[in-house]
Amino acid sequence: MSTFAKRYYFFDRASAEQAYEELLASERILKDRRERLIKSYEVFIKNLAELFWSDRLLELKVEICLKRTAAELVEAGADEAQRELRKRRIHEEDGSEKALESTGNPNEGHYKSSLHAPFQ
Repeated sequence: MSTFAKRYYFFDRASAEQAYEELLASERILKDRRERLIKSYEVFIKNLAELFWSDRLLELKVEICLKRTAAELVEAGADEAQRELRKRRIHEEDGSEKALESTGNPNEGHYKSSLHAPFQ
């Protein structure tokens, strides 16, 4: 049963047991094989089912928690990257304005070549 539940991604005990019992009732499985599976299933239900389904539920909850945490980290990383990009753009814009202040406005003649200077 444990292999069946894992193989077919059952996390719900009732659904898994119903599907497995339907499989065991199938005429497609040879009689000897079906009898061995039924005995094994009875042992599983009697001795291991509670522990197995508790572990299975825990696995599911851990997987959900990990995926939620990963999604939150991705979102936080994207937010941080956007903040850093904005800071970088502001810094670059500030640098351009300071460069203009120190060299002057190109319309005020600081960038004009000597060809444009008045005749002496």
